[in-house]
Amino acid sequence: MADWNSRLVVKFTVDETQEIIQPIDNFTPKIDTPHDVIDSIDAENIGFEAKSRRFTFDFTAKALNVNVMRNMLSAAKNRTEFSIDIEEQDENDQWAFNSVAFPRCKFTNVSPSDISNDGSAPVMSFSGICLDVTFETDDGTI
Repeated sequence: MADWNSRLVVKFTVDETQEIIQPIDNFTPKIDTPHDVIDSIDAENIGFEAKSRRFTFDFTAKALNVNVMRNMLSAAKNRTEFSIDIEEQDENDQWAFNSVAFPRCKFTNVSPSDISNDGSAPVMSFSGICLDVTFETDDGTI
């Protein structure tokens, strides 16, 4: 079992202003690469047809970092384009990537303040889409 000591950071960039989303509870990116099976009148299952890829993400964060939370909510409300980047915050270099970039994003769903009766900080939840994703490694871009 690997001993994981690296720390990752998620950054939100809009209008050339970059901020770290913290404290962030989770970040879940998803890359959909759908395919359909191709059939013909002569045979079935003769190949694959690639459909359009989709890049989405979901995350939740404590609503404590006032500036970034307000900027993300403003981007959602105003339908502003932004980017999300995941990077190693330290020099441990244990992650498979140096960074993952989600450029040209839009929020599709925001829950601005989930509150509970347990006395904990409110939580903001975000869902978004983007037009591309790139993975940077020591060997180049995937």
